[in-house]
Amino acid sequence: MFKTIGSRVWAFDAEWIPDPLGGRMLYHLEPDLPDQQVMEVMWEKGGATEEDPMPYLKTVLCRIVSIVAVERVARGNDVKLHLLSLPRDSRDPAHTDEKHVVGTFLGKAGQYKPQLVGFNSASADIKAMIQRSVVQGLTLPEFCKRPNKPWEGEDYFDSRNSEASVDLKDVLGGWGKATPSLNEIATLSGIPGKMDVDGQQ
Repeated sequence: MFKTIGSRVWAFDAEWIPDPLGGRMLYHLEPDLPDQQVMEVMWEKGGATEEDPMPYLKTVLCRIVSIVAVERVARGNDVKLHLLSLPRDSRDPAHTDEKHVVGTFLGKAGQYKPQLVGFNSASADIKAMIQRSVVQGLTLPEFCKRPNKPWEGEDYFDSRNSEASVDLKDVLGGWGKATPSLNEIATLSGIPGKMDVDGQQ
């Protein structure tokens, strides 16, 4: 598995949707073109077919709309769990703004240095947040600080050599069909998996 469990762990997941603003910019579409039509162009450019009309888009073309984490804090034998979620108020535009959502999560990660644990997080969630941070013009010096050598500190950019970021898909995975989905590994472990919802919803 992995060698260490941090005293502060965030088991997290991020959700994203196509970003119509990015689609308008990238494909030079009219500014008043409805969002739905913009997304249809994005899917078409992303390789849509009759069988798959809404293909997975590059994460840089998607807007992060929420991030949730279960925080585990251990002090000696005392262990506490907390639920962290962004946006905190889904009715407040200031809270739902992507720059706020991503900036708050990565900014606090840089401040508190938790061990981040996700599923497919190294190639998807963290990469998506980093890409969208660039798009949003965020500077996150504490999160982006990297040690000269893997054992000299946290490195959220290198999940292969640093346990600051643990991707359970890599830890549990095999080759091809041997890699379980998150729903499969959770359900078979007695943890609620996906509840009548798939990634398109």
